[in-house]
Amino acid sequence: MNGCDSKIYQTIILEFVGFLPLPTNQLNIGVQNVYRSKLISLVRASPAILLLTGAFYFTYIQGALSYYEIFMITSTNLRVNPLLSALVDLPYGAINLRGLLVLALFFYKRHSWHELARQTQVLLHLACPVTAINHLPRKAMTYLSGSLLFLTASGHVIFEAVEWCYTWNPGSPSATLPAFSAISTVPVLKEAYAWPFLTLYFCFSTVPFVLSQQVYVCAIVLARCLHKVLATLEQELLSESRRWEQYARPSSLDNLARKVATWEYLHVRTVLMVQAMNQFFGEIFLVTYLLDVLVAVCFATQLIGEETDHSLLFYFVWLGSFVLFGAYAMLLPLPFVLLNSQVPNS
Repeated sequence: MNGCDSKIYQTIILEFVGFLPLPTNQLNIGVQNVYRSKLISLVRASPAILLLTGAFYFTYIQGALSYYEIFMITSTNLRVNPLLSALVDLPYGAINLRGLLVLALFFYKRHSWHELARQTQVLLHLACPVTAINHLPRKAMTYLSGSLLFLTASGHVIFEAVEWCYTWNPGSPSATLPAFSAISTVPVLKEAYAWPFLTLYFCFSTVPFVLSQQVYVCAIVLARCLHKVLATLEQELLSESRRWEQYARPSSLDNLARKVATWEYLHVRTVLMVQAMNQFFGEIFLVTYLLDVLVAVCFATQLIGEETDHSLLFYFVWLGSFVLFGAYAMLLPLPFVLLNSQVPNS
């Protein structure tokens, strides 16, 4: 199948961890087995529920740590700017909150995803016979899906590894694990519990954030499909207009009327799909953008704070973190901005 396939890498992963149910045509359960169907759905969703519970726990912990750092420690130190201190302590709680909220919103709307993907595939099938939409093969979408999966997952894992090694240098003989430091990406209780806690942190903080990125990538792939339909319709219309302006008379008026009617139908369906996509992902877009901007501002604050270490590594870590989340806030929404800006002009 050409175009936007619901079985991109992201949907396979989200189905595997329980954030997406199986399509209805794969359940094959009769009315007499309603309870069995509900039980199967609950079992399949249990990994997602576990991840959401763990993400809530770690978001709560990081929020409590940030509260303690801002209102307990900073308030007793008159030499520290309270606003700068608050921004320095906020980013990690915001990162955890981003993963939690995006996944919770997607889990709440999960039953609508397959219909949204199915309608997109139907639209592409309708567009194939009358447009050049087949210039967007499945391989292009698979490549886009795989590339974004690698970039979003590896980018966040590298970010956390670098930031953690900078905050707590395990190679230093004098290095000790912080006792719940809100300044660290990975708050650790005691050295004896370091690796078990890091494992839990990876499962319930790192993994939810990476999965939240895959939810966003699903929207990017869908937006790319719809953008291609609108762009192709516009190209077809311009090409037909040029042929008639040159008196080439490539087709009869009846054929032209049928083409125009088909283009209008495809355009209306595409606009409706854009509206459905905005309705499905609207809250996710808003939460992601606001929290990414907040995290980027917080990391920028690290550069102008009262930190005594202004080494090259210091600037590399915090400037790199600022650039990473600034890119999330500025680059990830671009496909949706381009798509929605094209709708009134198409």
